[in-house]
Amino acid sequence: MADVFLSYAHEDQPFARRMAPALEAEGFSVWWDHTIPPGQSWDTFIARNIEEARCCIVLWSGRSVGSDWVKEEATLAKDAGKLIPVQIDAEVPPVGFRRIQAAQLLDWDGNTQNQQWRMLVGEVRRIVSASRAGSAPPPRPVQDYTPTPAPTEPNKGPPWAVLGLIGAVVAAGVIAFVMLNQHPRNEASADVADESSMIATTEPPADAAAPPTDQSAEIERLRRERDAALAAERVASERAASERIQRETAVQQAPRAAAMQGVWTMRRRFTRGTDDPAWTSWTSINTTTHFDSDGAMREYTNSDGSQVGVDGWWRQNGASVSFGWPTGAQTTYVGTITGDRIVGTFTATQNQFAGEYEMTRQR
Repeated sequence: MADVFLSYAHEDQPFARRMAPALEAEGFSVWWDHTIPPGQSWDTFIARNIEEARCCIVLWSGRSVGSDWVKEEATLAKDAGKLIPVQIDAEVPPVGFRRIQAAQLLDWDGNTQNQQWRMLVGEVRRIVSASRAGSAPPPRPVQDYTPTPAPTEPNKGPPWAVLGLIGAVVAAGVIAFVMLNQHPRNEASADVADESSMIATTEPPADAAAPPTDQSAEIERLRRERDAALAAERVASERAASERIQRETAVQQAPRAAAMQGVWTMRRRFTRGTDDPAWTSWTSINTTTHFDSDGAMREYTNSDGSQVGVDGWWRQNGASVSFGWPTGAQTTYVGTITGDRIVGTFTATQNQFAGEYEMTRQR
């Protein structure tokens, strides 16, 4: 059982390579090499490792928020109550994970005395210690990670409520005006007064037509508040529309991942498991690799065109690719496809080899 399951996008592997040894130096065991043993499916293998890990650190970045695999792993960890999010660039976590405070390691260069790093280590130790003891983690300290400041929204006042308030003030002023300016009639002369004289005696004085000065100022103030609220709402609506157009344009202009299917040549070098210069230098492989439409991978020699060994497998998720063989050295390759080029790393589980590779598509 690993103490820490480290989830990240393939493009963030350099950051993961810096973080994993630092966590191990703190005394934690870390599972971060997403290598699938032969005969096991990706989702089953990952789910089991997350379930067995004591906690799960997810590296959120502009790359990982668009990765279905990372979001799936984060969901499993969140449901299991063992998620520890870490933000490594300015991109906010995806919807569903923004309410969980994330450690802020945007400019972390491996310094283990960094305040945010020490907070992260403390949180990991809290969860791992409780798991090792077989009890629930103690409550989190009051001061935890520094949360990413939430974006501020413009004040959207309720314009109809303002208009209703203005109407109520005006109505109250009219009623008060009528009550103050009514004159009692002489009942003795009322019997002989004609209709025109009665109308004349009940009309308000001409100089009382305008409302009091303080009431006019209040109405003017409320009118200004209403206009300001409407203007703020209009600006916010225009800004939201502009941001939506920018996002849609960025999605339309974003390059689509190339398809992996086809015939490729490879060169590679070993970085672990051998000191032989012939293996540790870049060496071209004398075979061509065929990625077929059925998810099978086959290798053929360049000399006579015969098939080499047994069929392998391959998978592609956007720009992330992986392939390997279930027998022999049990080698698994992971990488990123860009046009007619794949770059990544490989591991040989049986022989404990590891290295780097690059492939070029044949046209």
